[in-house]
Amino acid sequence: MRFENGSLDNEIIKEEMLVFVPLCVNENIDECLLIGCDSLSSGASKLVNSISSAKTLTARSEFESEKFAVIISFDENINLQEVFRILKKDGIFCMRAGTDIGSWIAKLGEYYRIAMPYHNMELIFASNKYHPTADLILDKSDFIESTEYYNSDIHLASFAIYEKAKKALKGIVKS
Repeated sequence: MRFENGSLDNEIIKEEMLVFVPLCVNENIDECLLIGCDSLSSGASKLVNSISSAKTLTARSEFESEKFAVIISFDENINLQEVFRILKKDGIFCMRAGTDIGSWIAKLGEYYRIAMPYHNMELIFASNKYHPTADLILDKSDFIESTEYYNSDIHLASFAIYEKAKKALKGIVKS
C-alpha cells in the first residue's frame, strides 16, 4: 500500500501542527485560548481542562483577569503585547506566521526566551519556559488517537530548518 501526503488536506495538517505542538509540550494545561478558531478536535480537547475562544485579540481584550497556559492563534494579525499580557509566565504561544517570518520571530523574541519557526516555516512556537523539542511529552504525543498527520516523530522533524533559512534567520531565532 502506498501513502502520499497529498491525500491529506493541507489545512488539517496545519491545524494539527498548530494545536498539538504546544499541547504536547506544556505539562499542565489548565486554560487554553484559541484565536480565530471556535473549537479543537476531540483528541486535542482531551488534553486541555478549559478552552476559550475569540475571533480576534485586541488591546485590552475581554480577558482582563484571565491567564492562559497556551494561546494558539489562527489569525496572523495578532496583538503580541496583549498575548504576552494574558499568557502565563510559563505559557506557550503558537501562531500562523505572516509572509515575513523573520520579522514575526524577531518581534516574538522581544517577549519570549524561545521563538522558533516550525512546519515548513509556516508556524511559530514561543515560550519563556518550554522548548518545543526538548520538552516534548511522549506520554501525550504518542497516545493521541484522532490525528491524521501529527505524531511525535512529525513533531520533532517539523523544527528542522533548511540551511538557507537557517542562515537567513541566524541571530533572530531564539532556541
